[in-house]
Amino acid sequence: MTLRKAAHSWSGLTAVWKPPGIRSTRVVEQLRSIVRNHNIQSLPSGVGCTAGHGGTLDQFAEGVLVIGLGAATKALDKVQKGSTKTYIACGHLGTSTDSDDPTGTAVDHKPYDHVTAADVRQLLPEKFLGDILQTPPRMSALKKGGVRFSDLNRSGEIVTPAARMRIVHSIELQDFHPPYFTIHVSCASGTYIRSIVRDIGQELGTCAHVHSLKRLSVADFQEDVALRTERWTAQDIYSSLRAWE
Repeated sequence: MTLRKAAHSWSGLTAVWKPPGIRSTRVVEQLRSIVRNHNIQSLPSGVGCTAGHGGTLDQFAEGVLVIGLGAATKALDKVQKGSTKTYIACGHLGTSTDSDDPTGTAVDHKPYDHVTAADVRQLLPEKFLGDILQTPPRMSALKKGGVRFSDLNRSGEIVTPAARMRIVHSIELQDFHPPYFTIHVSCASGTYIRSIVRDIGQELGTCAHVHSLKRLSVADFQEDVALRTERWTAQDIYSSLRAWE
């Protein structure tokens, strides 16, 4: 993906830092409202401006969220499907949840005192590097018959998405203080970090879920260029827009 400064219009890509506790769609709604309702005379009118995002970031997570405005929303599908993403994830050994993250209900508890940092370091490149077969979480935005798996499971129908091949470019253990461990992951779009952490627990003879998650980059959009909430202003959004090629 090649980025350049956008022309003088509300059309382009930018990135914001999504705080934890807010849905990605809600972030889009807020930014669209800011653009549409600004009254800065030096900026083009934002009335009727469309907006979207380039890949959902879980509500409990924080990090880089790519936003498309105007005609650039057409590029979001390629951002979502064809970009490398990097994450920092903190896993919690010994407890699994029905969502594989801290928002879910605990469904299992297992001992983890046998697990060492050396075990994790040896496991990661053996089982979680390169092409991996991964089963997405039951609580996901993937759909079956037009209905999200998360909605189906919440209604009482226990269904699991089919396993699929995903690509992990790099995965490293950064910290190990049981029951917590921290990994840095670079992967292709569509890879579920929640599934990686869950499966790490299973491979280690225990269970695990994601305790916290940060997305550090999406394609060429890095953490340092993502607009923090205090910069969610019409001027800052406009100045940050980049055209996609």
